[in-house]
Amino acid sequence: MIRTIRGTRVMLDRDLAQIYGVPTKVFNQAVKRNAARFPEDFMFRLTKEEAEGSSGFKVTNSDLEARSER
Repeated sequence: MIRTIRGTRVMLDRDLAQIYGVPTKVFNQAVKRNAARFPEDFMFRLTKEEAEGSSGFKVTNSDLEARSER
């Protein structure tokens, strides 16, 4: 379920929601309601071009440190 987008290892919100056994909408609402618990760069949206290849889902960053070292 881990993908590489923009040189960063990420997981799609739909995959994380599946792991937790909740609908994607519910997962995203929980993240939004608890934004203070997550780093500022925890989540980002795909560009239109990226979305065409990945179904347009938001992406949750799982490895920003690796990206910043490149």
